[in-house]
Amino acid sequence: MTSSEFFIYLEKKMNDYPNLFLFRELEPKATIKNEREIENYLRAKLPPVYVAFQKTFGGGSFGFTELFSIAPDSEYYVLGIQNNINIINNGFFPIFDDQTGGIYCFKKAGSYFLDEIYYIDFSLSEISISLVKENFISLFNKLAFNL
Repeated sequence: MTSSEFFIYLEKKMNDYPNLFLFRELEPKATIKNEREIENYLRAKLPPVYVAFQKTFGGGSFGFTELFSIAPDSEYYVLGIQNNINIINNGFFPIFDDQTGGIYCFKKAGSYFLDEIYYIDFSLSEISISLVKENFISLFNKLAFNL
């Protein structure tokens, strides 16, 4: 599924199931300035599909998942949580919080973040990091809609 197809699909889901997307109108969408600021902070480019998603929909609650935001005025702002800054300092970028002790992240590869997802599990006595076999779009669909 391309990012354009995904955005159309998500708009339809939001219209068909509004109860899964309450308070979306309150969530700020990312701007070009927000993108530039976060990527300067990270010293790396985020995956284009993720940035486009942030500019179109913002972060926050989507169906059954929560997506961190790159907009500083969002309550889901990725840099507003100390644990996320610790994750970033170790070469990952948090995108989803699973609300059970784990975070889904992009991994930094030089000057950009790959569109492949890693899961960092903090609920174990030793932190576990594993590659998830999904990209941003497929993981979003899995977490938000159980697809």
